[in-house]
Amino acid sequence: MSAIDQAIELVGGPVKLSAACGVTYQAVQKWRKLGKIPGEQVIPVCRATNGRVTPHDLRPDLYPDPDWMPLLNTLDQKNKRNPATAACREAGGEVTRGGGVSGGEIEDQAA
Repeated sequence: MSAIDQAIELVGGPVKLSAACGVTYQAVQKWRKLGKIPGEQVIPVCRATNGRVTPHDLRPDLYPDPDWMPLLNTLDQKNKRNPATAACREAGGEVTRGGGVSGGEIEDQAA
């Protein structure tokens, strides 16, 4: 079974994989037919399978290291870019649409 077929099966079918990756059903069927997915879709497919299909499985030409894995949770990515967001969420606050924070108690680290 190809890595693409494995991803489709793990996610629950081509419709669910297409929704998880933000592409059309036809795009997923094209990947299946060609046996190759576009490079920009490797990480979304990996995330959709919770890492059970790796970037190396999907495109070893682009991801030669079989042990490399992206962050699987996009929230983790956002928190890594903005530690204040992570601290606010951990303190029970929430991040507003404009990027501000509200609620929660965050201690001043400078003190």
